[in-house]
Amino acid sequence: MPKDVADWTTAVGVPWNAVGTYPNLGGGADTFITSPVPPETQSLGIAVVGSGITLTEVSVVGMQTGVYYLPVQSGDLTSGWFTIPINGAADSTYGIHWTEASGGGRPVMFFSSALTMGFPAIGPQPRVASVPVVITADQAAGKSGQWTSIYSLPVVIAADQSPVPVTFGAAGAGPPPWLFPNKPPLVVDTGAINSGIAVNLVAAVGGQSIYLFSVHVAAVTAPLGNWVDIREVASTVRARLANATAVDQLDLHGAACAAGAGLELLNSTGVNNRFEVTLAYSQA
Repeated sequence: MPKDVADWTTAVGVPWNAVGTYPNLGGGADTFITSPVPPETQSLGIAVVGSGITLTEVSVVGMQTGVYYLPVQSGDLTSGWFTIPINGAADSTYGIHWTEASGGGRPVMFFSSALTMGFPAIGPQPRVASVPVVITADQAAGKSGQWTSIYSLPVVIAADQSPVPVTFGAAGAGPPPWLFPNKPPLVVDTGAINSGIAVNLVAAVGGQSIYLFSVHVAAVTAPLGNWVDIREVASTVRARLANATAVDQLDLHGAACAAGAGLELLNSTGVNNRFEVTLAYSQA
C-alpha cells in the first residue's frame, strides 16, 4: 500500500547561507570581505573552526555605510560560533578585521541569515512549514488573548522522512513580539555627549510596547568606566551596562517596556563620551 503524501506544499527555508571562507589563518592582521547578502539579512555568523585558534581585536564594518556593527573587541574570539546583528538593507557586504591570529592553517567561515542572532546553530537544518489554524469561538471561550502564541508540533514528510517543525497559530497572526524581534537591528552612533545627557534610540508609539532582546554598547572615545543606562524616556531603567572596558553587551530575552514609552540611552559614565549602540527589539 503506498505511503500517504501531504497534498499541501511547503516553503523550504535555508536559515544560514555561506558568504565566504578565510582558508588559512596566519599570525598577523588581515581583513576578509564577505560576498553580498540579501537585503532581508539580519545576522552575520562567524565560525572559528578547530581548536587552538584566537582572533584578536575583531571588528565588523558594513562596506557600503561604514557603520561598525561590531566595534573593535577588547577581548578575543576563540574556537566557536558567534553571531552579530547586521542590516542587509543598508549594507550588502561586510569587512571582518583582526589585528592578530593564532592557530595558523585553520579556516574561519562566514554565514548570513534573515533570522535574528542566535538562531539556529550551523549545520543541517530542518525545513519549516507554516499552517494557519483558525480557533473557533467555542474553542477559545475563556481564553482571550492566548491564541496568538505559537505551537510547534513535530511531523514527518512521508516522501523523505525528514523531520519538519510545523508552526500553528491563529489565522493571520505572527509570532508574539516578546518571542522574536520584529524590527531590523538598530545601529545608533550617539556622537559625543556629556555625562547626564540622553539620546533617543526608539520613538514612542501610542499603545505599543518595546520588547528588548539584546543591547551592545561600545564607548568610542573613553571606557565605560561607570555605567550607561538604556531606559524608557526619562523613566524606568531597563538595562544598565557597567564595565571597566570599552564594550559591553546584555541579553534581555524580550523584556517589555511600558506601553507608549520610547527608549533612550543615558550617559552616566561621568565623562564626555561617544557611544555606538546595536539594539535587537520588537515594537507592537
